[in-house]
Amino acid sequence: MALGWFGYVPAQCRNTMVGIPINYAPLLWGWPHKFTNRMNDVGTDVILWGDYDGTGFSSGIDDLQTLKRAPINFNGYIWTNKIELIGPALKNM
Repeated sequence: MALGWFGYVPAQCRNTMVGIPINYAPLLWGWPHKFTNRMNDVGTDVILWGDYDGTGFSSGIDDLQTLKRAPINFNGYIWTNKIELIGPALKNM
């Protein structure tokens, strides 16, 4: 995370997908738009997950309260297990 302040994107983060738990996202340099633009510039898709709680897995963004924490005009993907709920809500954002 510290290298992001210098504009450096490691090779492991290029031309791939990067999953970001929503509760850790604000710690990233330039979150949300500068970060996602930088990732897009190196061919990397950003996927926003639900909260990471330390159990080894992150959940999806599966409720409207968590979705409200997503940045306005987020330039990435939203991971969800409840597309029937989250999909229509995204259309209205």
